[in-house]
Amino acid sequence: MGLLFFHLHAATSLAKWDKIPDSLFIGEIFPVTIKFFIPGLTAEDQIPITFENGLNLQVRYAGEPLQIVDGYAVKKIFFKVTGMPAKLPDILFSFEEIQQRLTGLPLQVKQLNAPENFCQVLAKRLEIKEFDSVQYDSTSNLVLMRIVGLYANLEDFKLPFAKLQKIKETNESFPVTDILYYAILPSHFSQLRFSYFDPDTREFKLVSIPIIVKDEIVSTQSDINPTEDKSRYTKIGIFAFLGILFLLYGIWKRGYLWIFIAVIMLGYAGYLLIPAKKVCVKKGSKIYILPTKQSTIFKINRKQNSFFKLNEANGYIKIMLPDKKIGWVRKDDICKN
Repeated sequence: MGLLFFHLHAATSLAKWDKIPDSLFIGEIFPVTIKFFIPGLTAEDQIPITFENGLNLQVRYAGEPLQIVDGYAVKKIFFKVTGMPAKLPDILFSFEEIQQRLTGLPLQVKQLNAPENFCQVLAKRLEIKEFDSVQYDSTSNLVLMRIVGLYANLEDFKLPFAKLQKIKETNESFPVTDILYYAILPSHFSQLRFSYFDPDTREFKLVSIPIIVKDEIVSTQSDINPTEDKSRYTKIGIFAFLGILFLLYGIWKRGYLWIFIAVIMLGYAGYLLIPAKKVCVKKGSKIYILPTKQSTIFKINRKQNSFFKLNEANGYIKIMLPDKKIGWVRKDDICKN
């Protein structure tokens, strides 16, 4: 599971688990404490530590500073429960000629009996910091939000009633995590309501925010998928298939009109296969998630750059960034030359 370095010094060494939770839930982020007793401890010494044989656990954070309390070197490590059954890993550590293994312990893990609107997140606190919503099509709305959680497994965030959803960006400065998330919801939803579980209070907490849809419309041609332009590939497939079909039919019937139509269709499919051209974007330009006036800004172009142009809509240019993410810039932010 990885390698850590504790600042310790010893002639002999002892270690024991301390402060292990009585019961846990799948998805929960929790701390355990390991106590190391080493006579003659100094902060300058180091001891390597490895994790082995853990079960359904993920090391979430091991960067807390070591503390010396009553002769013990106390280290707090945070794990995430990923399934059941679960077991703490064996801890292997060595110093000079001393080697020792602290055997991992089994954990009591339960499955949550969650309500239907549970978002799969367990957190001490969860808040929506930014929220935006626009009409996606005649039956759906697109919502975007930045969610911030404390000791939260936000990477698992999922709304059970969304037609389509994706976490676009994740940032963590433990114990705080934030995600930029979008979802396509049925248009009859006037409020976004979901629940998360607070392990401290052992209860589900409701999050609710009104969905106020702006007049702007983001059609399916906007393609919010962050990696590819689906509508373009669909068109290529349709025109190529019909072109080949008409060509074979024209050859069989010796119908020049069918062959002419087939050539046009195949030519258009070939045209769509031509790589997208690049556009120059000015330094300091804002890159938006959507081509709308009030859209969330997710990046600033720090220097003049050229990006692949994918589409145009509502006075905005759709571009692909080097990391394959999709964004929109205003036409006014395109370089003149």
